[in-house]
Parts: sequence; C-alpha cells; structure tokens
Amino acid sequence: MKAHRLKVSVILNFLFIIGIFIGLFLCRDWIYERFVGKKQTKIVMYGDSLTEHGKWNYLLLRGDVKNSGFGGHTTSHLLVMLDQRVLIYKPKICFLLGGINDINFGIPLPRTLKNMNSIIDKLQERNISVVLQSVLYTTDPNNSIEIEAMNDSLMVMAKQQKISFININPEISKNKLLIASYSKDGLHLTKAAYPHWAGLIKGYLAANNL
Repeated sequence: MKAHRLKVSVILNFLFIIGIFIGLFLCRDWIYERFVGKKQTKIVMYGDSLTEHGKWNYLLLRGDVKNSGFGGHTTSHLLVMLDQRVLIYKPKICFLLGGINDINFGIPLPRTLKNMNSIIDKLQERNISVVLQSVLYTTDPNNSIEIEAMNDSLMVMAKQQKISFININPEISKNKLLIASYSKDGLHLTKAAYPHWAGLIKGYLAANNL
C-alpha cells in the first residue's frame, strides 16, 4: 500500500513539474517582459498587424522596445496616429513598416509614398532616427508586382532621405512569395517567421551600438 502511494505521489509530482514547465513555456513572452522590466522607450516598432503581432522585447532580448503596431492600419492611419503611437514616447529610433494594407485597399502608390515621406519627415524633425522596412510579400502572386514596385520606391525614398532600409523579404520569402510555412493565412506571419525579422533588427542595432 505504501509503495503504491509513493508511486502515485512520484507520478503526480512529475506531472506537476511538467505542468509548470509547460506553463512557463506558454507564458514566456509575458514573463520576459514582466521581469526584464520596462525601461524608458528607446525603440518603437511602428506599423500594421505584421508589426503588432511581434513580441519585440522578447525577440530582441531587451526591455526598451515599444510595440506600436496596429492591425488594419494604412499609411494614412500611421501618419494620423504618429503623435499618439510614436512621438509621445520620445524614442531614439523608429522601425517603420507600412504599405500592404494600402495595396489591399487599392490606395494609389503615390499617395502611399507621400504618407511615408511625411512620417519620416515628422520623425526626423524630432531627431528620431528612422529605419524603413520592406513591405512583405504574401503567398498571393497577384500581389507580388505591386509589392515589388512599392519596395523599389521605398528604397529610393530611403536613399533620398538618407535613412537605412531593411529588406526583410530574403529571410522569409522565395521567388517573390512569402514562404507558406511562415504564413498563417497568406499575409500574417507565424511565430517561426519573427526571429528571422528580429535577427535583421538585432544586426542593425549591434552595428550601430544601439
């Protein structure tokens, strides 16, 4: 009888420990941000849902990142909400991504570029460094031509504005299409895709001692 109880006790303790590890794994993003502690915001990630879904403090292994991504935002929204979502935090650097929703809503490219230029100008007026990021390919080949044209224009804009440009696509796309295993629905990214994106940002930050 005692041997049976001991066996049951060992099994229950083992299951309890396994449960703790599973819980820690599932809550790792919250735990990291909670116990690293929020420092004064140095970096703002600004964009649409692709930015919003990234756990940036965890991905970048730091506690001074503000995620100001918001689902459904076009570049017009990003411009209008700039004060509330970026400028108020007085960051040193802003990683900017936008444009895919403009394409999906049929917004003309010149308007998108005008909005992005205005955002960059406003950030630079506040002495906030800007890193422009490429619009990500989707799994729909019908979007590829517009995305490529937008990225070509954004790269030219980055040179004209004398800011850095990070092309995320080579890390998660092939033949101008988002790799299917990195996509939830053809547009949004899986968790497996974000470390590739974050790796580019960490490389930039390290190269610039940020």
